Amino acid sequence: MIIVTDFSKAKLVSYLKPGMKVKLDFRHGLGDCVMFMPLYLRLQELYPETTIHVAAASGNELFGPVNAVEWYDLVAVLAFHETPGKPGMLSKPEYCCLHELGIPFDVSLNFTWKPAPKANRLIGVNFMCNSNPNYNVPYRHAKVIWTALQDMGMIPIEIYFRHKQYNCQNERYDFVNCTTRGVVPSVDTFTSIMQTCTAFAGVNSGSLCMAMALYPERCLHLHTKYDLRYYNKNEIATLDCRTNAMLDCKKLLGWIGKMQH
Repeated sequence: MIIVTDFSKAKLVSYLKPGMKVKLDFRHGLGDCVMFMPLYLRLQELYPETTIHVAAASGNELFGPVNAVEWYDLVAVLAFHETPGKPGMLSKPEYCCLHELGIPFDVSLNFTWKPAPKANRLIGVNFMCNSNPNYNVPYRHAKVIWTALQDMGMIPIEIYFRHKQYNCQNERYDFVNCTTRGVVPSVDTFTSIMQTCTAFAGVNSGSLCMAMALYPERCLHLHTKYDLRYYNKNEIATLDCRTNAMLDCKKLLGWIGKMQH
């Protein structure tokens, strides 16, 4: 196995031959991975008979898995850095093409890679009733719901605004790490975030009413005091979150699973 860390005398492409297995050791962050992707795709295009893998410090999902014990004919460690403060400063992709890979640089390699569309995983959540804190989802139930959403790869965001009718008793639960509470409240802002979410789980509230108008089939009513039919006759998924109730985790996980698609 050949290990290359210095490209001052010979660039990467001078080593590549048909049938070789090559690993590019890319010890950089996610942003650099995104910048490097067009260069990686160009290498694959120019050398289709050479197997080229990327082992990234972060963002390996972009390039695909790399088997740590797999044998490679060549391992190349890429510096991938810019040349700041020098005449004719080069960007990272430009520097890498000219001084490491040995392929021509053009604007088609400059921030041109776009990831494939992914499912929206943002889910609006509201554990608190503004008019009466006695109707809030209990802390222990709320924490289980929030944690389950995160553990299953969803992105929960608390939809709760400090508007004129804000109830000062409804302070944010300490595990909630994404919220709209610091955003200036307005109908436009509220509508915008609700439309951005792909699903919603919450108590009887204006947020739940808006969610039912937008995507009733992707709503989960967190039932505390009043049955939803007190407000709305439409049927949606419901989770019993009353203080003395045993939270149905199987039902919760089943609903989250459906929201992943």
